[in-house]
Amino acid sequence: MRAPALSVLLRLVAVAPFGTISQPAERQIYAAPRENTNPSEDSDSCEAMPQAGRRRSVIDCCKITFMETDNPVADYEVALCFPLRDSADPYVLPLSEDMDAFYEQQVVKLELTRLWQLPTKWLQNRLRAERLWRVVRTFELPAPETSARGRTLSYEMLPVEDPRSVLAILVSYEDGGSSQHTNCYQSKFEQAMFGETGWVRKLNTSSYGITSFPRELYRFVSVEMPGSYPTDLCSSTYDPHTGSYGLTKAIEDTVLAVHGLDVRNFHHTLFITPNDWCGRFEEGAAGAAEAYCASSRNSGQKPLPQEPCRSWYYNGYACNYFTVAHELGHNFNFMHAGAPTYDGVPSEYGDYTALMGAMYAWDAEYTVVTKMLGGYLPLDSIFIPDSSFYSSSSDAIAVPLIRSVRSEYIV
Repeated sequence: MRAPALSVLLRLVAVAPFGTISQPAERQIYAAPRENTNPSEDSDSCEAMPQAGRRRSVIDCCKITFMETDNPVADYEVALCFPLRDSADPYVLPLSEDMDAFYEQQVVKLELTRLWQLPTKWLQNRLRAERLWRVVRTFELPAPETSARGRTLSYEMLPVEDPRSVLAILVSYEDGGSSQHTNCYQSKFEQAMFGETGWVRKLNTSSYGITSFPRELYRFVSVEMPGSYPTDLCSSTYDPHTGSYGLTKAIEDTVLAVHGLDVRNFHHTLFITPNDWCGRFEEGAAGAAEAYCASSRNSGQKPLPQEPCRSWYYNGYACNYFTVAHELGHNFNFMHAGAPTYDGVPSEYGDYTALMGAMYAWDAEYTVVTKMLGGYLPLDSIFIPDSSFYSSSSDAIAVPLIRSVRSEYIV
């Protein structure tokens, strides 16, 4: 979410909404690639990974997660491929041709090589803290049961209710000083969440009453982490000092130790970070979110426990209802609402009437195609009229489609 100018069924959620599942596993050091004289053999196996490929490449099995970081100039998305080992640093895949080949939570076996240069200097600068990779080859693995990225499961097969649990974590640091949280605190956050114009109401009405955020399934906790936090741009690694996932996992472990709450027992975990945490706000980001979560409606509302739908908020923007509604939209498989600008140039946020565009007002809405992608409308409820006059009936909604700056159709 850029800064303004800047089901499970209820009975399944109630099984263990706030309990502890297990103590977190000890962090492991990333394993060096093993020699592999014939990487084409055993192509459907993920044993003994990683392996050394040809020409200084690496072969590894990993699980895909998409990360959206919203920026006022232009957003950027990367695919993070997490090795199937505890807390091994993910492979950061920034190229669109690599991202388009995979879908959320897909387990893949890849041959990868380092990527040293990106298409634009802007993106190169935004990802300067990352160790970047590109895909050389994809090995065949047994077909998973999940649906492809961007494709909704059958609307008729999904539950009619989707109550969601939320864990909000206010993060501070011992050496962070008194000014590290000047813009967002619990009462203000809850006003933006449960208030008359809060994001809970907006998501409930926009989903036709399907998705809800019951107050009894909500927890707000504060944790104080030792030492100080980085204000320079972080990497997407498990480095305990400069890696956003390393810092995030340390926060989650502390919440489990201090409050007895395991993030895997919540659908959404929102991190309210200190001012200038990981240098993200300085780069223009008000928030970031993991996309296409396993427990989301689009993914079939897989029951808890699951890895949560994570989102991060910078410099107080967790108390801005629009920012949270936008970032949670990414959790639900909602894409940006693109449209041409006044001069006809395509813009990633070009639809100024949409929550996934750039409308900072209560009457902003998620677009119809966005709702279809998220699993809130059946595919046959949408049609494209032949003329410029759009009409609707009791069982169908006419929708003009606009091509965004990416090769995806978004309204």
